[in-house]
Amino acid sequence: MSTSVPAAPPGARRGRNGAARRGVLVAAGTVLALLGSLSAAVAAPATAAAPPGPAYGGASVEGLWRMDGYGTVVSVQGHELRTWDTTALSCLPGPGARSAGAPGPGGAVRFEGEGYALTMAPRGSDRAGLRIHGSLGTRSLDRIAELPQRCGRPGPTGPVATFDVFWQTFAENYAFFDRRGVDWDAMRARYRPGVHAGTTPEELFGILSAMTEPLQDAHVGLSATDLGRSSFGQRTGTVLPDDAYDARTRAFIERRSFGGTPLETHADGAIGYAELPGGIGYLRIGRFAGYTPGSTGTDADAAELDRVLDRIVTRARTQGTTAWRGLIVDVRVNQGGSDELGLQIAARLTDHGYPAYRKQARNDPR
Repeated sequence: MSTSVPAAPPGARRGRNGAARRGVLVAAGTVLALLGSLSAAVAAPATAAAPPGPAYGGASVEGLWRMDGYGTVVSVQGHELRTWDTTALSCLPGPGARSAGAPGPGGAVRFEGEGYALTMAPRGSDRAGLRIHGSLGTRSLDRIAELPQRCGRPGPTGPVATFDVFWQTFAENYAFFDRRGVDWDAMRARYRPGVHAGTTPEELFGILSAMTEPLQDAHVGLSATDLGRSSFGQRTGTVLPDDAYDARTRAFIERRSFGGTPLETHADGAIGYAELPGGIGYLRIGRFAGYTPGSTGTDADAAELDRVLDRIVTRARTQGTTAWRGLIVDVRVNQGGSDELGLQIAARLTDHGYPAYRKQARNDPR
């Protein structure tokens, strides 16, 4: 699939202070959460969803679906959406959600989970699309008759089983081993002999962290909720931006570039603006997230961003004799966040579309 910057103002927020690295598994990124304890069951019993029903009339999202390329199975029964994360070895229950209202045009249904929302829409009787709000692109779904067999029976438990599922999940889903210079097969050969029935959760957490550390990937994380521990990758030498670092940088810019005059700030301090001599605008974007205090979703942030851009990207600044001669967009200390909000900003700076990125899902890890 390909995605373009839209030509008109169209936004997921992943939170502040690098929360793009801390999303739930259903969100963008490769954050692998070890569900509960590190010795949790590898599979959980599950029941098959009911066959497609007439709830929405015509094409419906009711029933069981397999996501194209992500190893995810989706079940919709009435108002409830459930997911399972599957590999060749495992079937683990994933995040669930509940429909937020009546179906929209074409039978599209919005579901809301804890801190995220998604929309699922039928594409005929046996195909559907699923879009996670804040994540660009739509994931394709094929209707299936029943859950994979491994989803309907308990799987092996213990440290060795957890290790195997962890390794297999990355083997099937992580796209950048070659680019990162990591031999994942060699990682298995090195670390698996040290895992046994007596391996403690703390020891296993250390082993799994050591396996992912060489990736130096800020979108790869390991979380062990029972231990209260987590680890997230980063490239050697990287200083991760946070609110304190952002404040120090903004103060430096104001002192050196604007003679001590504070920037005009918006979006809970995330966006700053100033006029430079010679008709040059200066737009500083500290993050693509957290534009509304206490917000837990994309919609509120997107609405606030539209209001901010309406105040900054005005007709007087873009047309006629008072228009900008140029605009500096400063993202040097950006903390990350939602691709969708980033494109929402880019869309204000063009009157036609540009390619943003291209993505293809891999159906078979072999």
